[in-house]
Amino acid sequence: MMSVSCQRRPAVRGGGAGHWSAAFAACAAAAWLTAGCATICSRSRYEVSIESQPCGARVAVLDHSQRVIATGITPCKATFKAKRGYLRPAILDVRFERDGYWPARLPVMADADPWVLGDFVLPGSLVWFLAVDGATGAMWRLPEKLSVELQPSE
Repeated sequence: MMSVSCQRRPAVRGGGAGHWSAAFAACAAAAWLTAGCATICSRSRYEVSIESQPCGARVAVLDHSQRVIATGITPCKATFKAKRGYLRPAILDVRFERDGYWPARLPVMADADPWVLGDFVLPGSLVWFLAVDGATGAMWRLPEKLSVELQPSE
């Protein structure tokens, strides 16, 4: 009969070097896979409230090529895309008119959404920035409210 003796290895406290590298790799993979932060945490279309003082003004919203994309009477709401093309922010020209008041114009350009900074956390995330947030338009945001005070013409 043969006898086999087993030696017990001392326990390694703190998980050892292999434990930490596996944890780091898991965290890095999770961060890379969830990049495209603006697309995940934000949106690419915004409902915008349009107001004037005094209310009751006619409003027309024109896009970057001066096409009318929305009309209404203040106060009103409309939904707009935050992009006008790949990696290009929306540019809107909001025009207000009311009898007895000077016409007013409010130029609006979408600005960068802070969530897009999450795309630059790890190397390789630039792919998500260009491919996901750039294509969906989630890298841009529009204000929630546009307001103008009309001046009397007399």
